[in-house]
Amino acid sequence: MEKADEPKLKLKKLCKQLLRQVPGESLKLKQLKILINKQLPSVFSNYSSKKDALAYLKRKLEGNSKFSVEGKRVSITSRSG
Repeated sequence: MEKADEPKLKLKKLCKQLLRQVPGESLKLKQLKILINKQLPSVFSNYSSKKDALAYLKRKLEGNSKFSVEGKRVSITSRSG
């Protein structure tokens, strides 16, 4: 159980990495989840439904100032200053 924090750290890092690879640094939540699942299949393995997994992903990203979640779309917040 020592690796409990590891997926969280990897998840946010992976999200940022994936969003930087797409034009406009923005993706729909579902598309982002699919890309994450390809790279880290274990992240959503505890969730029985896609809806629960998406809700988890949305909560994680909304709680982080580096990401902007608008409806079903996620983007990296621009650094101004």
